[in-house]
Amino acid sequence: MRINKHFFSSLRWKIALTYLLVIGIGFFMINLSIMQNLQKYLIKDRKIDYQKYSIQLAQLIANDYYNKDPNIF
Repeated sequence: MRINKHFFSSLRWKIALTYLLVIGIGFFMINLSIMQNLQKYLIKDRKIDYQKYSIQLAQLIANDYYNKDPNIF
C-alpha cells in the first residue's frame, strides 16, 4: 500500500482545490462588479440630492436678499 507523504498530492485534492479556486475567483469578480455598480448608483444618487439641496438653498438666499432690498435686481 502506497503512503502519500504530501497531503495534496492526490489528483482528487488537486481537482478539488482547482475547483474551489475557480469558484473563489468567480465570486471575487462578481463582488467587484456589484460593488462598482452600487458605488456608481449611490454616488449618482447623492450627487442629485446635493444638487437639489443647493438649488433650494440658492433660491432661499435669493428670496431673502430680494425681500430685504427689492431693487437688488
